Amino acid sequence: ALEVGDVLTCGFFLPGGARISTQGRVVRQGQGVGGSLFGVEFCDLAADQAAAIEGFVESRSRRSRDN
Repeated sequence: ALEVGDVLTCGFFLPGGARISTQGRVVRQGQGVGGSLFGVEFCDLAADQAAAIEGFVESRSRRSRDN
């Protein structure tokens, strides 16, 4: 089981095809309706990966405000 402080390897694709691959550290853990929830801080992101994530979060934030 993951615990706060654990380091893990993360890999995922953002909409549009940007591939993110980096290490992350678990910074918080909680329980949700479907099971455990985790907050992960990404470590050593390349500049293009950070920009892709920021762009994705910004686009989702705009979409939420518009609805």
